[in-house]
Order: sequence, then structure tokens, then C-alpha cells
Amino acid sequence: MKERDFSIQESIKNDLKSKIVLLSGPRQVGKTTLSKNLITPYEYINFDTNIIEFFPTQN
Repeated sequence: MKERDFSIQESIKNDLKSKIVLLSGPRQVGKTTLSKNLITPYEYINFDTNIIEFFPTQN
């Protein structure tokens, strides 16, 4: 895998100390790679899947 230079990575790390950070953008530009490199271990949530899976309905 090609290693990328994320010039914004340190700024995002600082923001993560006190904020929620949303990475958004076009497909295949490195959002997932960047997010996985920011913090380890990590919990990865992909909102491309059916959002109902994350929020079950109540009876």
C-alpha cells in the first residue's frame, strides 16, 4: 500500500482531543486511510451500510 502524506493529520489529532471530527469527501481520496492512521486502536463505522443496523427499532 502506498504511504500518503497527510499534511492535515496533526491538526486533526489536536482537534480530536476536544471535538468530534467528520471526514467527508469524494470516493477514494484517502478518508479511510487517514482515519485509520490517526488513532490506534480504532472503532471503524461505515455509514455506507444500512443505518438501521446501528439503530434498531423499538417495539
